[in-house]
Amino acid sequence: MFKYLFFLIPVMLVVFLYIVGQQSNFNKTMNIQTTKFNRDWNNFNANFYGSKKAMTGNDYQKRADNYQKKLNDIKKEEKKKKEQQKELKKKLNNIR
Repeated sequence: MFKYLFFLIPVMLVVFLYIVGQQSNFNKTMNIQTTKFNRDWNNFNANFYGSKKAMTGNDYQKRADNYQKKLNDIKKEEKKKKEQQKELKKKLNNIR
């Protein structure tokens, strides 16, 4: 019985970490796609409606610009995390 546990626990841990990693990647992707959609939607509203609605085209354009800034911030954070991962890999390789 214990022989199986010694094998099963590390396997389950690896599977769990894989699932958590995939969920994290999915959340990042969904955040980026949602931001892109909101930006494009507000650009469309700004161009299509203009001043015909209660919100002016300028308001929609401001919203679209805010979503573009948010998208740029997300990309900067991803680049920073990738750089940190590269540095960590270099440190780990130097330890070996």
